[in-house]
Amino acid sequence: KLKNNRRGEELSISSRAGLEIHYRIAKRGNLIVKGDYYWIHFRGETNTSVAYEMLESLQPGNNVVVNVNYQTTLWKNLQLNLNYEGRASAGVKMRHLGSVEIRAFF
Repeated sequence: KLKNNRRGEELSISSRAGLEIHYRIAKRGNLIVKGDYYWIHFRGETNTSVAYEMLESLQPGNNVVVNVNYQTTLWKNLQLNLNYEGRASAGVKMRHLGSVEIRAFF
Protein backbone atom coordinates (compact mmCIF):
# COMPACT_ATOMS: atom_id res chain seq x y z
CA LYS A 1 0.00 0.00 0.00
CA LEU A 2 1.37 3.39 -0.97
CA LYS A 3 0.26 6.57 0.81
CA ASN A 4 1.56 10.01 -0.11
CA ASN A 5 0.67 13.25 1.69
CA ARG A 6 0.27 15.83 -1.09
CA ARG A 7 0.42 18.74 1.36
CA GLY A 8 3.52 17.56 3.19
CA GLU A 9 6.58 15.40 2.89
CA GLU A 10 5.14 12.20 4.42
CA LEU A 11 5.27 9.00 2.40
CA SER A 12 4.32 5.51 3.57
CA ILE A 13 4.94 2.21 1.79
CA SER A 14 3.59 -0.85 3.59
CA SER A 15 3.15 -4.58 3.06
CA ARG A 16 0.96 -6.96 5.06
CA ALA A 17 0.85 -10.74 5.38
CA GLY A 18 -1.76 -12.41 7.53
CA LEU A 19 -3.41 -15.61 8.63
CA GLU A 20 -6.94 -16.03 9.93
CA ILE A 21 -8.47 -19.17 11.45
CA HIS A 22 -12.17 -19.65 12.21
CA TYR A 23 -13.08 -22.56 14.46
CA ARG A 24 -16.64 -23.44 15.41
CA ILE A 25 -17.04 -25.36 18.66
CA ALA A 26 -20.30 -27.32 18.59
CA LYS A 27 -22.82 -26.00 21.15
CA ARG A 28 -20.10 -23.75 22.61
CA GLY A 29 -19.43 -20.87 20.20
CA ASN A 30 -16.97 -19.50 17.66
CA LEU A 31 -13.26 -18.86 17.98
CA ILE A 32 -11.44 -16.56 15.56
CA VAL A 33 -7.65 -16.18 15.67
CA LYS A 34 -6.00 -13.66 13.37
CA GLY A 35 -2.35 -12.70 13.02
CA ASP A 36 -0.90 -9.99 10.76
CA TYR A 37 2.67 -8.99 10.02
CA TYR A 38 3.27 -5.47 8.67
CA TRP A 39 6.42 -4.04 7.18
CA ILE A 40 6.30 -0.25 6.85
CA HIS A 41 8.73 2.21 5.30
CA PHE A 42 7.88 5.78 6.32
CA ARG A 43 9.43 9.10 5.35
CA GLY A 44 8.57 12.03 7.60
CA GLU A 45 8.04 12.90 11.26
CA THR A 46 6.33 10.01 13.11
CA ASN A 47 4.90 11.97 16.06
CA THR A 48 2.18 13.84 14.15
CA SER A 49 -1.52 13.22 13.54
CA VAL A 50 -0.84 12.84 9.79
CA ALA A 51 1.75 10.11 10.48
CA TYR A 52 -0.65 8.35 12.88
CA GLU A 53 -3.28 8.14 10.12
CA MET A 54 -0.82 7.13 7.41
CA LEU A 55 0.79 4.46 9.60
CA GLU A 56 -2.65 3.25 10.79
CA SER A 57 -1.46 3.48 14.43
CA LEU A 58 1.59 1.29 13.76
CA GLN A 59 5.30 2.19 13.69
CA PRO A 60 7.82 2.24 10.83
CA GLY A 61 9.60 -1.08 10.45
CA ASN A 62 8.30 -4.49 11.54
CA ASN A 63 4.92 -4.78 13.29
CA VAL A 64 2.87 -7.74 14.50
CA VAL A 65 -0.84 -7.59 15.38
CA VAL A 66 -2.64 -10.59 16.96
CA ASN A 67 -6.42 -10.77 17.50
CA VAL A 68 -8.38 -13.49 19.31
CA ASN A 69 -12.18 -13.40 19.52
CA TYR A 70 -14.45 -15.90 21.24
CA GLN A 71 -18.22 -15.60 20.87
CA THR A 72 -20.79 -17.77 22.63
CA THR A 73 -24.46 -17.75 23.50
CA LEU A 74 -25.08 -18.03 27.23
CA TRP A 75 -28.86 -18.31 27.04
CA LYS A 76 -31.35 -17.88 24.21
CA ASN A 77 -31.18 -14.09 24.39
CA LEU A 78 -27.73 -13.44 25.93
CA GLN A 79 -24.48 -13.43 23.96
CA LEU A 80 -20.91 -13.12 25.32
CA ASN A 81 -17.93 -11.82 23.31
CA LEU A 82 -14.34 -12.00 24.59
CA ASN A 83 -11.74 -10.03 22.60
CA TYR A 84 -7.97 -9.78 22.81
CA GLU A 85 -5.56 -7.72 20.73
CA GLY A 86 -1.79 -7.71 21.03
CA ARG A 87 0.53 -5.36 19.13
CA ALA A 88 4.30 -5.35 18.86
CA SER A 89 6.39 -2.86 16.90
CA ALA A 90 10.11 -2.55 16.29
CA GLY A 91 11.74 -1.38 19.50
CA VAL A 92 8.44 -1.30 21.45
CA LYS A 93 7.22 -3.91 23.94
CA MET A 94 4.07 -5.91 23.19
CA ARG A 95 0.87 -4.06 24.10
CA HIS A 96 -2.15 -6.04 25.25
CA LEU A 97 -5.80 -5.00 25.11
CA GLY A 98 -8.78 -7.09 26.17
CA SER A 99 -12.51 -6.52 26.29
CA VAL A 100 -15.68 -8.30 27.34
CA GLU A 101 -19.05 -7.61 25.77
CA ILE A 102 -22.44 -8.97 26.76
CA ARG A 103 -25.42 -8.49 24.44
CA ALA A 104 -29.05 -9.01 25.35
CA PHE A 105 -31.56 -9.59 22.56
CA PHE A 106 -35.20 -8.58 23.14
